[in-house]
Amino acid sequence: MDPPARDNPFAQSFDVAHYFVGRHQQEVAAHLGYALAEGEGFTVITGERGVGKTSACRAFVSGLAPTQAAVAYLSGPRQSA
Repeated sequence: MDPPARDNPFAQSFDVAHYFVGRHQQEVAAHLGYALAEGEGFTVITGERGVGKTSACRAFVSGLAPTQAAVAYLSGPRQSA
């Protein structure tokens, strides 16, 4: 039996130790890896609220060297009619 979890996997801060990698998360990582390798200056990840877009991006960025890319997260854009 595993010891009880000491960290909160639902905390606001991202901890890659609690990151689940499924098919969709692998697709995001592949998309971001391709964009980085091809020198794309900007890439967009879209999807429904709560599917893990930000977590997938943060997990990808956590594996980069600090000098490998400049990263900015634009989250929660507001649209008006």
